[in-house]
Amino acid sequence: MTTLASPLVIHHATPLDWTRAQKWAQDEQWDLGKDDARHFFAVDPKGFFLGDFEHQAVAAISVANFDSHYAHLGHYLVDPAWRGKGLGLQLWQAAIKHAGERCIGLDGMPEQVNNYQRSGFVTHYRTLRISGHPQLRPKSETVYFPVDAGMLTQLIEWDSTIVGYSRSQLLSNWFSGAGRWGFWSQDDRGINGMIGIRQSDAGYRIGPLHAANPEVMTGLVAAALSVIPPTGCVTLDVPDYAEEMVQLCQDLGLQVLFHTHRMYRGTPPQSEPGLIKALASLELG
Repeated sequence: MTTLASPLVIHHATPLDWTRAQKWAQDEQWDLGKDDARHFFAVDPKGFFLGDFEHQAVAAISVANFDSHYAHLGHYLVDPAWRGKGLGLQLWQAAIKHAGERCIGLDGMPEQVNNYQRSGFVTHYRTLRISGHPQLRPKSETVYFPVDAGMLTQLIEWDSTIVGYSRSQLLSNWFSGAGRWGFWSQDDRGINGMIGIRQSDAGYRIGPLHAANPEVMTGLVAAALSVIPPTGCVTLDVPDYAEEMVQLCQDLGLQVLFHTHRMYRGTPPQSEPGLIKALASLELG
């Protein structure tokens, strides 16, 4: 590795600045959700960092603080022309301080796991990137409802009991707007499922998806596919422990493209993994 003599200039990114990082992610075929950056910045506007070298953005990272206990790290990117020079590591070391004493989660590529371990991160499970064109539409008796403003607060509160921290800033507008949808279901005890759908670079992304049982899970996937064109490509990020969801994806004809490692530094949030069937995103969890 060649270390450059000139210093890396690290600064908070604005949404306009961040288009540079988005371009790198698109070049890496991350299949970004349309307008995701606006929702991400709503979580923590000071949590997005760029590293400039000789007045040119060369590296990016986000460390978004959700609350006083949890932060999520993502968007760790270096311009391909500047890799191998230690610039990404410099940015990492500066930006990670933004989390303070919070637990930090991330989804890391397998080839980077050893590097993350050196920073104190521990793997807890794998996340599977699953994608493809559904070959059938599942059938279910589950009754579902579109997410609307009157129900949104209750859904966000329910989500917090499942993931173990509040995502109110992320989810407040996650299910609404052009190319975005949300559905939820209930039983006699209250909410028992919700799902988000949004357009992406390659088609459509599904997530988050929480479901109390396989029937609810299947019904919500059916709801999602009802707003996706038959020719649309569908992509999900599924925890490997959600075996019934993995099987449903396989039954639909979707394929696992790759996996990441969900890692934490510090005590992880007290989640309900049995209900988590798909993540909102790899970038912010």
